[in-house]
Amino acid sequence: QASPAVAATADAPRITKEKAKALLGAPKVVFIDGRIRSVWERSTKKIPGAVRADPWDLQTWAGDYARDTTFIIY
Repeated sequence: QASPAVAATADAPRITKEKAKALLGAPKVVFIDGRIRSVWERSTKKIPGAVRADPWDLQTWAGDYARDTTFIIY
């Protein structure tokens, strides 16, 4: 049986890269870079404006945003 986190990931809605690109800079849309910090820090490829956050620690950072914010986690 899958863990709750894996099950939640499997149920998460997906969007195309084209739709994601169209949403860059849109109000109330936040891109969350879910890579571990060390990988993120070494990376030269980052989406401009994206926020690095642990996608499994939603309760810690989600409260910083309005309730109607759309999160795109990659």
